[in-house]
Amino acid sequence: MKLYEAIKKMRQLTAEGKSFSMAFMSLNMSEMKSEGVVEVDHARLRKKADAKTYRNADFLIPYMDLDKGEARQFYLPLLMMFNGEKITIR
Repeated sequence: MKLYEAIKKMRQLTAEGKSFSMAFMSLNMSEMKSEGVVEVDHARLRKKADAKTYRNADFLIPYMDLDKGEARQFYLPLLMMFNGEKITIR
């Protein structure tokens, strides 16, 4: 599945009140390190971050981890899986 198709489906499922699963590579830009692959079983998207507040807002995808009850975010190019389907950039 193409990256932007996955994001479109995430938005659609969120609008319908449904959750989705995903996996992405973690990245902490302030410390320049990764904790590896993050798997989220039940997520919904949150409102996009303000570009005036976050320098990488165009690449950050805010989501809610429904199992942990945590508001989190990931970098769009680091998305690897969506609902069991592998993501491709091209």
